[in-house]
Amino acid sequence: DWEVKKSKVRFTGYYGHQEAAYTPVNITIPDRFVIYRDDTLDYLTTDASDQYHVHTIGKLCEAMQLVCHSGGYRMNTIGSIRNGKEVWFMASTENDRNIAGEKFKRNVLIGTSYDQTKRSFSLCSDVATVCSNTLNYALDTADDIFRVSHREKYNPELVVGDLQQVEKAQNKTLE
Repeated sequence: DWEVKKSKVRFTGYYGHQEAAYTPVNITIPDRFVIYRDDTLDYLTTDASDQYHVHTIGKLCEAMQLVCHSGGYRMNTIGSIRNGKEVWFMASTENDRNIAGEKFKRNVLIGTSYDQTKRSFSLCSDVATVCSNTLNYALDTADDIFRVSHREKYNPELVVGDLQQVEKAQNKTLE
C-alpha cells in the first residue's frame, strides 16, 4: 500500500576556500525531480525532468479494472521488483486456446518503471508473469506492445482501447 511521489531535487552544498570557513547553502534545482515511494522514502529515480509524468499505481490499477470489466478478465498477479522501480498488473481470461495440441491462456499485462528504464506498457501474452525473468520474457516476446512515455499523462481509457485493438488482431491470427 504505497504510492509514487515526485519532489524537487534539493541538497545542501558548501562553499568556501578553507574547511573551517565552509558555509552551508540549501540548493533547489527547479526543473529536476526525485521520484520516490511514500511509504519507505526510497528513491526510484533521482533525475527526472519537469516533463516527467508519474504514471501512478492507481491509474495502472484503473486501466486493469477497465480490462477486467470490459474483456471478461480476472485479476491474477500484482508485482513489484527492484524495490518498486518496476510494477505490473496481470489479468487472465478463463478462455484457453488449443493450438496444435498445446494449451495457451491469454493474459493482459499492464505496467511501468519509475527509474526511466521502460515506458509504461500494456500487452497481451501467454506468459504468466510472476517475477523479473517472466516479465522480461513477456516483454521480449510480445508481438504488439502499447507503450506510453512518461512525457505523457497516463490515460487508462486510451490504454485499454488500444490494447483491445491489439487483442482483436491477435485473435484473428489465432483463428
